[in-house]
Amino acid sequence: MIDYKWIVLGVCSLSAALGLALPADYDLVDLRNKSVKTQLDAMKKDHRLVMFWGLWCGICKKKLRKDLPEMQKKTNLDIITVNMNETDEIDNVIQYVEVKGKVQVPVFREAKGIVAKNLGISASPYWALYRRVKKEGGADEWKLLKSAPGFKKKQILELSGNQSSKKLPSKSAAKAKPKPKG
Repeated sequence: MIDYKWIVLGVCSLSAALGLALPADYDLVDLRNKSVKTQLDAMKKDHRLVMFWGLWCGICKKKLRKDLPEMQKKTNLDIITVNMNETDEIDNVIQYVEVKGKVQVPVFREAKGIVAKNLGISASPYWALYRRVKKEGGADEWKLLKSAPGFKKKQILELSGNQSSKKLPSKSAAKAKPKPKG
């Protein structure tokens, strides 16, 4: 049986990200309502992680500041985040992303603000992982690998072909030099 909820998630919430011709109701924009098509077209990695989040979610803010930028740099994942706050709260979102949180991953929103509502996403964070499927003579397609509430870094890394149970090395571990024996 086809699970239409996941098809809608894979198609509508990422219509702009995946270059699909879908209703304008689902177009992704930046926090100032500008198109993100150029940003999305520049993303070339084989896996795309989409995280839905809101300012009310403390764990989301931690993931935005620490885990997601680290994963973007050290894996084969392009990261997209979709803010679920109401339109009248956008000034608070911009303040957090640009000033307080200094977020280093793309933060988009769905232009009409209805994707999360239509999909029944009531918890955040909520994530979806896609794999690029290269097509000869045509646009690449995206296959949904998994989506779920919460944030399961280990599972995301395993599904995307990155390190399985190992932690990503920290900056300090990468710089550390072995001490001479003696």
